Amino acid sequence: MSQLILSPLVKKVAPIMQLALGESPGEATRLARNWYRVRAESRMRWKSIATASMEDTIAQTRAFYISDLSALIAYLSMQNQGIVLSTIHMGDYIQSLLAVLSKLSNRNIFLVRRKTPDEISSRVFAKLTGFKANYEVIYIAEPTAGLKVLRNLKRGAVLVMPYDLSSRFGSTSCFSLFEQKVNWVRGPVYYAAMANALLVPFITFRDDTGKKICELQPVISFDDSSPEQIQLTSQALVSLAERYIRSFPEQWLHWHLMPEMVADVE
Repeated sequence: MSQLILSPLVKKVAPIMQLALGESPGEATRLARNWYRVRAESRMRWKSIATASMEDTIAQTRAFYISDLSALIAYLSMQNQGIVLSTIHMGDYIQSLLAVLSKLSNRNIFLVRRKTPDEISSRVFAKLTGFKANYEVIYIAEPTAGLKVLRNLKRGAVLVMPYDLSSRFGSTSCFSLFEQKVNWVRGPVYYAAMANALLVPFITFRDDTGKKICELQPVISFDDSSPEQIQLTSQALVSLAERYIRSFPEQWLHWHLMPEMVADVE
């Protein structure tokens, strides 16, 4: 039997998953191969959304089971505060994000990015206009990006910002993940706390039957914007992410970035 040829990315990720999850080398390699396939499928879904008609895009967003979405939207509609939507790069997260944002089209939406989106990403974000939503991209490297985020949140806007990102994507703090010290961005919690906005975390995954699920977490409000509270809340989000990643390890798309997250701490 010929030996299975592994891609360089699988070879890189397998020992990372072995250390983080406590798996055997063989099982870690199996998980890494599956992760590589899921990652490739995710990239293809981005292209599919970019080229799909608006009708097909709406149909895709309706294919999700989104827990408590109606109750969340009803609650948010009665609030004047800004909203921070934050998630990790897991499962069909972009489709579930579009599904949630489609229900918030009465508010201005701001997407935080590190760099100018490529053509595919731009076309995906442009789908928001099909939901009659006004959106704008804020580039975190801009000198006035932070002030712009806070100003618009205080006006009731929606901010979209993932939190499983390293220092290449903004200011970070040190957290515990898989019993390792890592640096993840603190922006979502920081901006929500400083603008007295509502933080809405969510996680997307496919269960063992293949069902697409987006689990909305309890809304977090801030009476305390101290550095200690921001750190505690951020760690709670990291621990939430770890719980889901352990349950569905092949679906977290950022395993290959773990080395730079850990290196940040050293």
